Amino acid sequence: MVSGATPFLGYTVEPTGCSLAGPGTLALLKIDPPERCSEQGCGMDWRINKSLSRVNKSLHLCGRASSTACGEDADQPVNSWEELDAIMKIQPLPPLQCLVFFDAAARHGNFTRAAEELNVTQGAVSKQVVKLETFLGTTLFVRDAKALHLTRAGQQYADRVHAILADCVEATALVMKEQTPHSLTIACASGTATLFLADRIAEFSAEHPEVSVRILVREGVFNLNAAEFDIGVYYIRDVPPPGIAGTAIIAEDVHAYCAPTFLAGRRVPPQDLMEATLLVAEEQQRQWMGWRDWFRLTVGEIGFRPARTISANSYPVLLQLALHGHGAILGWKHMITPLVESGKLVLASDAHASFGGAYQVIWPADRRDTPAVTMFREWLLTHV
Repeated sequence: MVSGATPFLGYTVEPTGCSLAGPGTLALLKIDPPERCSEQGCGMDWRINKSLSRVNKSLHLCGRASSTACGEDADQPVNSWEELDAIMKIQPLPPLQCLVFFDAAARHGNFTRAAEELNVTQGAVSKQVVKLETFLGTTLFVRDAKALHLTRAGQQYADRVHAILADCVEATALVMKEQTPHSLTIACASGTATLFLADRIAEFSAEHPEVSVRILVREGVFNLNAAEFDIGVYYIRDVPPPGIAGTAIIAEDVHAYCAPTFLAGRRVPPQDLMEATLLVAEEQQRQWMGWRDWFRLTVGEIGFRPARTISANSYPVLLQLALHGHGAILGWKHMITPLVESGKLVLASDAHASFGGAYQVIWPADRRDTPAVTMFREWLLTHV
């Protein structure tokens, strides 16, 4: 039994005299009084409660540890003060899902775009951020009608959380890669996957059945984490993002296309397309050429005032609209040529434009190539 005050982890520990717990029960001062230990036959009927960031941790010397925050008990033998000291020094962490959702919202500065990246609803992102703010006891975002801004604390937290999550992703990917040396994760945008890579990857897999291929769709190259892919194909306007190396494979050449029935099979001057329905891609990253850029490069500064637009955050969706005659779409010549050759699409105008960028094969700059990466890169360069 213990009597009198006892120092422990910087707190004063003393018997509570709680009638429920019985003699010998210890509790930290100014902490909720302990309850009786429910374990049958507990040889050491001591219990210590410590409030950590509003999560009440209860540690029983009978060998039981529990957290009232989640309502779950976990077997955790506690046989000495030293073991108890080590356990209680582990501070509680917020749920991982909260951190992932917060990181996406902080990077995009927008709950809607974070939801698109995570494939959830905007309400789900907002709920997880509020949950994290409640856990931390501070505001991470300042919200107004037009924008979402990180607070000072939010910015500091976002920087650290992003770095930690990136390290975790990279460590996980490296461990998994060691277990599957013949796997290959190829990153690309959805349009690139549909129009350019799908058939080529199928052909590569047929020639190299020993390689397991996974396609990772990320709409913008700046949304990529170097740890989550082995090689990729993306449009790069200037230079790849930091930590990414690349080599150009196809020069940029952007045309306007439509179904044969849309303009009655006629090619029109580019400025006349302003009177037609334009299919507009909502861009997460300002890399791809949009209609405003295309008109500026082909016609000049005439102002962008289209008669009608249909927009979507998915290029394949817009392409389906174009194929069914619902509007004109911008396309990269090397991707759309098969659809032109099959008669499904035609040029809407003779005009074309380029930012001077190119489609590139990219890969993490600081990672040693696996045989599968080297094999695919060399294969792709000879099949474009």
